Amino acid sequence: SSSSYGSGSGSGSGSGSGNNRVPAQKSNAGTPSHNEYFGNEVELHTSLKKSCWGTSDESMKEYHDNIWGRPEVNVNALFESMCLQLMQCGVQWKLVWNKRNHFRRAFSNYDVRKVAQFTDKDVENLMNWPEKTIIRNRRKLDAVVWNAKLIVAMEDQERGSFASMLWKYAPINDRERLKSINSITGTHMRSEKIDQKTYGDRVDSDGVHPTVSVVALSDELRKCHGFKFMGPTVVISWMQAIGLLNHHGHDCHVFERNEQEMRSLRRWLDDGKVAIDWKREGTD
Repeated sequence: SSSSYGSGSGSGSGSGSGNNRVPAQKSNAGTPSHNEYFGNEVELHTSLKKSCWGTSDESMKEYHDNIWGRPEVNVNALFESMCLQLMQCGVQWKLVWNKRNHFRRAFSNYDVRKVAQFTDKDVENLMNWPEKTIIRNRRKLDAVVWNAKLIVAMEDQERGSFASMLWKYAPINDRERLKSINSITGTHMRSEKIDQKTYGDRVDSDGVHPTVSVVALSDELRKCHGFKFMGPTVVISWMQAIGLLNHHGHDCHVFERNEQEMRSLRRWLDDGKVAIDWKREGTD
């Protein structure tokens, strides 16, 4: 059956009206299975039960286990993740994550409608917060407010349209949606040997360099809707965080849980239901 998610081939982008949008893909019927792409490594998670990050930081463990890579559809949660990934641009993730509670207070608990009403004076007040609280970068703070206004405009036009737009770019191809066993390990630094101009042609993900779906979503966000700080480098991190990509290691103890949630969401979307109304099993 046809699906309302998935990215198409090429690096094209869509418009708000749906013209030239990356077309929805068909189901995986007839395509190679996950194990044909990655071997049986996916099965190891049941016995190894380890975190693919290997961190001893309890807050980072919490983020890894319960947030990163889990399919997300709630508009305020999507906005929160967008803000944090935007703030990460040029700095280490741990620095941003350690400031998360300050950011939450700064951005009205990530109520996107409240942030959309921020004025220049509100942003100036944030610039005067103590140095150790938030990242006081005026361009980033302005971008958060601007992006909030765009999300609200989309939601006012059609409830759930923001999440629905995002989930159209979840790759159907497991070679892109999952991290290859040949992925770059031990570092999140991109290689200078890979030309940025080729990102839109890449269909195999190493977990670091943007791929076709990443570029397509970035194009839609920036060129069609006007979002700021949403280049491919930020967008791949965001897609990983909100579950459009499941880039946990295949032997990670949360990998299969995330896969189960993705399958549940896909069935929901295949039935023609709106992404924002999907619930994880065990939630109200």
